Amino acid sequence: TLRRARDMALRKGCRYVYVGNVHAPDAGSTWCPRCHGRLIERDGYILGEWNLQDGKCRFCGLPIPGVFEPNPGSWAAQRVPVRLTR
Repeated sequence: TLRRARDMALRKGCRYVYVGNVHAPDAGSTWCPRCHGRLIERDGYILGEWNLQDGKCRFCGLPIPGVFEPNPGSWAAQRVPVRLTR
């Protein structure tokens, strides 16, 4: 369902659509609308490729709207202990 919704949004002209909270590296990543290079690779909470440079696509130079860190953070899935009692 999330992938279909993403595909529909892309067909309607939305540029930066990605799915989250599921294992879908291609659909979870952000892609450049001009050159189709992967800007930000996501797999769950893990960041991989980071192809933004000064707020632009590193491949073709297209300015990408948003505020970005110079380098990716160290995001990762965090497990919090849960204690169940009766």
